[in-house]
Amino acid sequence: MRFEKIWIEQCRATRAIKRRFGAKDALDYLVAEKLRMFANAAKHDAAFARELPRFLAAALNLLIGRRPESARWVLAVMHAKNLW
Repeated sequence: MRFEKIWIEQCRATRAIKRRFGAKDALDYLVAEKLRMFANAAKHDAAFARELPRFLAAALNLLIGRRPESARWVLAVMHAKNLW
């Protein structure tokens, strides 16, 4: 696997974290940790920059899913952690 595709495995791991520990821990793992590091790498590497929109879309789909009311919570946590 190419390193810039690591986000796929991180999303898979997030599903397990969400099932086992809940949505908050899944959000902390995926957004506060993995997505932040990926976005920093994207500043310096074009391959990561190309993958960033796919990673973000997958992360939001995973955390929000079919519950649009969850979007407000996800965005509030991202804002509180200075992720935007």
